[in-house]
Amino acid sequence: MSFIDTTYFTGDVFIQNASNESQLSDAITLYEEEILIKLLGYSLYKLLIDDCDNGIPQTQKYKDL
Repeated sequence: MSFIDTTYFTGDVFIQNASNESQLSDAITLYEEEILIKLLGYSLYKLLIDDCDNGIPQTQKYKDL
């Protein structure tokens, strides 16, 4: 489950050296959890993940996040 995909990286957040979509998808899969834990802290990250159903937050506070 990822909160973002390769379509997010356009315009101001375009990644110049991402040679193909597959590599970018692999990087998202590899690093998203680590980055979210660093941003949110483990406790809030765990609450967010537990609130998700098929990758979509169910509670408004996590939708707003």
